[in-house]
This record gives sequence, structure tokens and C-alpha cells, in this order.
Amino acid sequence: MAFRMRYAVWLDVLPSGTGQMAAFLSPLQGPVGGAGFAQTIEFVNTQGGQISAGAGTTPVNGALVSSDVTTLLNSMVTDMSSQIGTQLTRINNFLQGQG
Repeated sequence: MAFRMRYAVWLDVLPSGTGQMAAFLSPLQGPVGGAGFAQTIEFVNTQGGQISAGAGTTPVNGALVSSDVTTLLNSMVTDMSSQIGTQLTRINNFLQGQG
């Protein structure tokens, strides 16, 4: 049995003085909530990179065990770190009003 992890990350750049709970940020709703006045960049999983074969034997061979979860999460962190790292210039341009 194999397990695949899929995920998406939204990084919001909040305008100066906004704060995380400011009144003019949209209330949280739906799967990710509103972004309000924030500029947002979305990252999604790299295709095929977060797959782990189940190492467990109970209740059946190939069952998911904690080491599989760790493998999947470590793959996710590596993927997101790489993707966000390549977009730092764009993200920081948000601070100057550029997209």
C-alpha cells in the first residue's frame, strides 16, 4: 500500500499596521479563510514528491505507521521550503506594492 500527501499553502503579506486580527481582514471562512487587504501567494505540492509506502503490518501489510507520517511531513517541509525560497524576491516585492 502507498500513501500520497497533497497540500496547499497560502502565504499572506499583510500591509503595515494591519496585524493578524485587524477588523478589515476578511473573517475566516471556507477551507482557508479570507485574505482581506493582504497580497497572497499560493503554493501547492510538487507532483509525485510526497509518496510513502506503508511500512506497517497491522492490520495488513503496507499499513500506515508513524514513520510513514514523518516521511510524508518531511517531504512536505522540504518541498515548501524550496518553493517559497525561490519566490522570496516576489514575496518581498509585495512590501513595495509590486506583484
